[in-house]
Amino acid sequence: AGVGIMALCLALAANMLEMLHTKDDLLPGAVLYFRIYALGMPALGIFNFGNAVLSASGDTKRPLAYLTAAGILNVILNLFFVIVCKIDVAGVAIATVISNALSSAILYFRLRTTAREVHVEPHLLRIDLGILKRILRIGLPGALAVFFEVSLFALSALLLAPLGKVVVAGHQIAMNFSSIVYMLPLSLNITVAIRVGQNLGAGRLERARLSARTALCLGLGLALLTMTSTLCLRPQIAQIYNSDPAVLGLAVGLLVFAAVNQIPESLQTVSIGVLRAYNDTRYILGVCLFSYWIVGLGTGWTLARTDWLVPAMGATGFWIGYGLALWVSFSLYRLRMGRLHRLDAEAVRQ
Repeated sequence: AGVGIMALCLALAANMLEMLHTKDDLLPGAVLYFRIYALGMPALGIFNFGNAVLSASGDTKRPLAYLTAAGILNVILNLFFVIVCKIDVAGVAIATVISNALSSAILYFRLRTTAREVHVEPHLLRIDLGILKRILRIGLPGALAVFFEVSLFALSALLLAPLGKVVVAGHQIAMNFSSIVYMLPLSLNITVAIRVGQNLGAGRLERARLSARTALCLGLGLALLTMTSTLCLRPQIAQIYNSDPAVLGLAVGLLVFAAVNQIPESLQTVSIGVLRAYNDTRYILGVCLFSYWIVGLGTGWTLARTDWLVPAMGATGFWIGYGLALWVSFSLYRLRMGRLHRLDAEAVRQ
C-alpha cells in the first residue's frame, strides 16, 4: 500500500496541488516537497502496520514513544538542513522522510525481537489471499466511511468560498479548533475498539458491553468538559488564529456550534469504535453516507446557501447541518450497538 501511494503521489503531485488551487508562485516548491515526502510512504505504511499490531495487543505506549522520538529528530533535522545546509523546502521534506524511516525501523525491530504473540519472522511473511480478502472486507468500508466524513467538511469549505474570505476564514478557525479537540474522542475510539475487540475474542461478552458503556460515559464527560471550556474561551481561541475583527466576530459565533457539536461527535466517534470491534464496518459506511452526505450536506446547503426554509445563513447553516448529521449517526449507531450487545458468543464469532 505504501509503495502504491508513493507511486501515485510521485506521478500526480502537480495535478493534486493544482486541484487544491495552490498559488502559482508556491507550486514548484510544493510539488518538490510533496514528491520527496511521498518517498517516505512505504516507511509510513510499515509504521502504521506495526502501530496497529501493537495497539491491538494492548501496547499503545511504545508506538507513542517511537513517534515522539521521531518528532524530536524531525525538529533537529529541520534546523540542520534549513539553517546549516541552507536547504529550505527539500530539507524539510528530507527531514520528515528520515524521521518516518527511523520510527518505522524502531517499531519493526520491536516486532522482530518481542516474545509476544505479535512476533514477526520475515521469512514467514507472505500474502494470504483469504486473509487479505477478509481484511479488505472489513477495512475498505471503514476507509470509505472516513472518506465520506472528511469530504463533507472539505466540500462545505468549497461551497462557502463564494461567500468571501471572511466567511471562509471564520469557518476554518472553528473547523481547525474542532479538529484538534476531536483527538480526544478519537483516542477513545481506538481504545474502546481494542478493549471491546479483545473481550469479544475471549468470549467475555459482558465485559465487552461494560467497556462500551464505560467509553460512552467517558466520552460524554470529556465532551461536556471541552464544550464548557470552548464556550467560555471562544474569543481567546479565535484570537490565536486571526486578528481581523470581522473574522473574529464570525469565528466566535461559529465556535458556539463547534462547542455544542462536541457532544454528539464524541458519542458517535466512540460508538464507531465499538462497532469496529464487532467488525461491523459496512453498517458504519452506510450510516456515514446517509448522515453526512444526505442529512448533513443536504441540510447544510439548504440553510447556508438557499432561502427555501429560512434566509440564507452562510457558514452557520453548515454547522447546524453538521450537528444534525452527528446526532443522526449516533442514534443509528446506538440502535445497532443495542442489537449487537444482545448477540450470544456464537453469533459474535460469525
